[in-house]
Amino acid sequence: MYLELALVNCKWFMNKRLNTSDLDRLGYMIRGVAEPLSASYVSAYLAWVGLEIDPEAKDYLYNIIQCMYKHWEHAVEYGHPNLDPKTYFWLFEPSIDWLFYCAGLNATEK
Repeated sequence: MYLELALVNCKWFMNKRLNTSDLDRLGYMIRGVAEPLSASYVSAYLAWVGLEIDPEAKDYLYNIIQCMYKHWEHAVEYGHPNLDPKTYFWLFEPSIDWLFYCAGLNATEK
């Protein structure tokens, strides 16, 4: 996933355009990441790449935010075997904040 996300910038540079379907496809691939914390940071990285390429594209962000709710439910149910719950959930905050920042960028009141 990280390798393909890194190559998205190269593809955009060579074609001078990137289909939003590429961002959507990568967003759907995040559903396959089993560990919720890892999925959270892959989502944040995808949001960062997408923000650089097309700040106006938001559909892929809505999809990965919806996916993050499912990962969050899994994290709440199972937790992490080596971390106490407070520390584990604290680690999610930066990536979730970034996702919502990117989704709300240039948003109107509506």
